[in-house]
Amino acid sequence: MAEVGKNRDPLCVRFVNTVDWRDDPGRRVDNLASYSDLVLWARDAAAITPSTAAKLIREANRAPADSQTAFSHAMAVRESIASVLSAAAFKKEPIDADLQLVNAALAECGRHLNIGSGSGRFHYTWDSDDHLDRVLWPIVRSAGDLLTSPVVERLRLCEGEGCGWFFMDNTRNRSRRWCNMAVCGNRAKVKRFYERHRLQ
Repeated sequence: MAEVGKNRDPLCVRFVNTVDWRDDPGRRVDNLASYSDLVLWARDAAAITPSTAAKLIREANRAPADSQTAFSHAMAVRESIASVLSAAAFKKEPIDADLQLVNAALAECGRHLNIGSGSGRFHYTWDSDDHLDRVLWPIVRSAGDLLTSPVVERLRLCEGEGCGWFFMDNTRNRSRRWCNMAVCGNRAKVKRFYERHRLQ
């Protein structure tokens, strides 16, 4: 499902949306098939710098079994983030196991987060650029930030049948229903048109 225009959704939302047709097993497509895919996606999403991406790819090539373990862990965390985001979007209690996994990833992420300074200003920094889980840290931090922020009230799950994509509804009256009007919105309109005419 191609993105249209500049995507301003939080990093964790974009990460979860690396699965197309999440809620339709027959059409489900995972756009991340390897650790390298994950690193390149994170680089393109500006979650990591190109130099960090290069370091992680080198480390993955040096330790392929470890990189596969890191990738499997990242995919499990992605699915748990999706589950917790769904609970947030529908204002329900999350599945405990999923929240526990997100919390465990957040705790691990926090172990590597530091405050740096330069030119009289402070900023967050990470203590490693070649730890294979490094690619996951900013994503998990993004999930924590979103879930504990008032803007989580704007989190929506696309109403497109089988879509499963999340988005932030930034419309004035909070009336957005689809991740992409040109894709899911148009598909819903065509379906309604067909059903109306079929019943005539």
